Amino acid sequence: MERGVPDGRSRLILYVISRYLINVKGLSLEEAEAVIDAFLEASCRNYGNCSKIYKSWIRHVLRRVSEGGWRPWSLERVKQEDPELYSTISRVLGIQ
Repeated sequence: MERGVPDGRSRLILYVISRYLINVKGLSLEEAEAVIDAFLEASCRNYGNCSKIYKSWIRHVLRRVSEGGWRPWSLERVKQEDPELYSTISRVLGIQ
């Protein structure tokens, strides 16, 4: 999360980051939003991926994830469900 990603920010927030922050780490909605803001800033700074992701959408996702209790997708599930996102994550993490 500290590095950001060049592409797939919304999907990563939706399926992995929000679920991890809320339902694994147990952060409050406000704390999770601050971490996501830092992730978006890192994506902008490190990869020039600065297009707008609305705070209202982020808050909505965090509320729904909190209510649903959903667990984050594993790297294997990301690979199966969204190969493009998996490719992006792999490049950033330096795994193949």
